[in-house]
Amino acid sequence: MRGDAECCPPRFAKDELAIDEKELEAITSKFRALSSKIRVKILLLLKKYGELCVCEIEQALGLKQPRVSYHLQMLLEAGLVSRRIEGANSYYRLKWGEVDELFELVGIRQCVLKAHEEVE
Repeated sequence: MRGDAECCPPRFAKDELAIDEKELEAITSKFRALSSKIRVKILLLLKKYGELCVCEIEQALGLKQPRVSYHLQMLLEAGLVSRRIEGANSYYRLKWGEVDELFELVGIRQCVLKAHEEVE
């Protein structure tokens, strides 16, 4: 039982531990995007092939367009992919800076950098 005594002397100023709510939401959004096997498969496809059209992702996953588009939208909103529209087609690619930042946060930055080098 601690009572009134503090267990450790403070090492940080109170405001030093403050977490920006916008930044926290952006990070949790990225982790939420990774909570689906389909979205992780899409990221792995984009890592391997670079830019892909929605129809190519459909073929690779054996899924219909509405389901693929839903998952791509989740990844887009999380900031993990970017979209380029050409005519009636949408093309997606990884946003390496965002992916790198996410993996750096969980301590596996070197894996991401190596994968990035393999794609280029």
